[in-house]
Amino acid sequence: MLPAALLFAALSAPTVAAPSPAPAAPPLTPVVTMAAPHAVLLRAPDDEAKPVFTLTPVPYAAGEAFDVETVLEIKLEATIGVGFLAQTINYDLREQERLGVRVQAPEKGEQARREFSYTQREATSIAPIVGKKTKQRRVHGKSYVIIAKGDDRIVNDASGTVVREKEAKYVRATFLALGGVQPALFSCLPDEGETALTVGQTIEVGSEAAKRLLGLPLDQLEIESLTLTVTGAGPDGTLDLNAEATLGGEAEIGERALSLEGSLAGPIIIDPATARVSRMELTGSASIVSESEESMLSGSGQGDIVLRKMVRARKD
Repeated sequence: MLPAALLFAALSAPTVAAPSPAPAAPPLTPVVTMAAPHAVLLRAPDDEAKPVFTLTPVPYAAGEAFDVETVLEIKLEATIGVGFLAQTINYDLREQERLGVRVQAPEKGEQARREFSYTQREATSIAPIVGKKTKQRRVHGKSYVIIAKGDDRIVNDASGTVVREKEAKYVRATFLALGGVQPALFSCLPDEGETALTVGQTIEVGSEAAKRLLGLPLDQLEIESLTLTVTGAGPDGTLDLNAEATLGGEAEIGERALSLEGSLAGPIIIDPATARVSRMELTGSASIVSESEESMLSGSGQGDIVLRKMVRARKD
């Protein structure tokens, strides 16, 4: 729309008769710019067609390195028991992981080979009775090499020895959360091989694919549902998605295991040139409910939950 001053001047100007030229096609205007090798998507200003993002999975290159930081925070206020014996308690949990990833060249018959270094993997909780407690998870301070060979995911320690299954299970989950052989986003798409997403498109994601994409660093929580909506292009040429997820699981509060339910929503930022997650910032609410025949063991409460993830390229 013209500014008011220009509009007034245009209306006040004398009219000059002139032959009517043939209607000109409206100019094409770039509305979405993607990193190479993607072309600029063009459309006319009056064209109501929605922008389309074309995703290209780019294989990790040998020697490529990056750091991933993941933080999950849960803050709850719960009431345990009933009546005058009811007790109000606060519970805070912070799961934090700092992971270094280096891509190794796959050997014959392998699809992928990655080196993971967990420089930090610990949980800090504040709860009644036990107070503040920090626990290092079993992968904290350790390095592993995971090898994708056919359907197998072999996990070795830094010396090349196969590790215990409890550790291997966590490393495999990390591998999947980082996309595995291909970016995790592709496992969320409704049609196998689909690479085009339209602004406004909504995708209902299955539980396994959702687990891969979000990569929750907490075994007690499961993703029950995940909906992705394509919101458009970010200022730096990224593909922006809005995520809405529901969660379910357990929280141990006051030496009691209570049922935990939660929801998360917020942006997930994708690099369209590689289809990899660059960052996510999801926030939401959490609630706990525990029904018990013994009233003193019943509980309820409300709180907040936050999931943040950031991926940064590293040059060693």
